[in-house]
Amino acid sequence: EKEERKTPSLACADDLCFEVEDRIQCNASQKVLYKSRKEYCLSLPIPLDKASNYAAALAWETRKSELEKAGEKIKPEDSVKYKVSLLDCFATFSAAEIIQDFLSPATNQKRKKYRLRLCVDTTA
Repeated sequence: EKEERKTPSLACADDLCFEVEDRIQCNASQKVLYKSRKEYCLSLPIPLDKASNYAAALAWETRKSELEKAGEKIKPEDSVKYKVSLLDCFATFSAAEIIQDFLSPATNQKRKKYRLRLCVDTTA
């Protein structure tokens, strides 16, 4: 392993490595499949509907499109950005997800399946 690390910058990347585990369950057969993969970057979904200023941001989106249609200049200081907490992003990332039209290997039919993602401690 040390032979593979030619530069010191690659060695510190291993400290940032973590494992993501997908738990996939077929709704028809109730069989479960676990898939894990190593990641260096955590891509979190941003649930805009959980924003603390959702109504204001949505109103701004509507106003912005009206201004663009009218050809008016949009002032950057007038824009409203969505404010979403990091906890909501993690909750969305790790929530169970229903995937429609999954071809089940157990039943050979298209069914619903549930996917749950978890971060696994790779130091143990």
